[in-house]
Parts: sequence; structure tokens; C-alpha cells
Amino acid sequence: MTNTSNLPVEALELEYPLTLMRYELVDGSGGAGQYRGGMGIRRTYRADHACHVRVDGARILSAPWGLAGGQPGGLASITSTATLNHGSAMLRPGDLIEVVTAGSGGYGPAAQRDPAALARDQAESR
Repeated sequence: MTNTSNLPVEALELEYPLTLMRYELVDGSGGAGQYRGGMGIRRTYRADHACHVRVDGARILSAPWGLAGGQPGGLASITSTATLNHGSAMLRPGDLIEVVTAGSGGYGPAAQRDPAALARDQAESR
């Protein structure tokens, strides 16, 4: 997975010794605002064979900013059951690695969000 690339699961699993266990949007990762920021993506991979992995990430320490009074988006993260050393690891069969991309910042003050959109936000978060 690179930047905005959305490699299909089937292509990934044919090309690499990995199984994608989880692929979802991250609730609450988009920044609040008159217009909410986009949500980040969580992908959890399981190694099916021993393999080397290299992972780089951005927005792990600093959140994407909001604009015109919007709030920042959620942070990115990389976690693994294997020990990552400067983003590299040797995975054994069964090891997991999870990559969460950052959510984007919101636009405009959250107090100006349309009441119908706010009601929908609250209903979807239950």
C-alpha cells in the first residue's frame, strides 16, 4: 500500500506471501469541521510464509491539519507482532502487521456543520 494506492486484495495476495485479514475505514479519524475530513484506512496483514517487510509511514507524529477552523485528522500508525527495526522486520508465518493511514483534517468550524449532517454523524457512530 503506497500513498493513495489501493492495491486490490486479490492482486496483493497473488503477489506477496500475505493474507489481508482486515481492511476498513477508521471511525473517528476524519477531523471535525463544517465539512468532515476523510477517514483513514486500516489494513491488517498476516504473513503466510517467512518474508521481509519494509514499512515507512507519514503522519505518525503529526496529524494532518484542518483548514479554515477545521480540526486535525487522526494519526497514522504501524504495529506488528514482529519487532520492527527502523521500519523493517522479518515476518514468520502467522505474524501480523497493521498499517493505519491518517485521516484528513476537517474544513471550516465544526459549529457550522449542517444539523442534518451532524445528526447523521451521531447516528453512524452508534
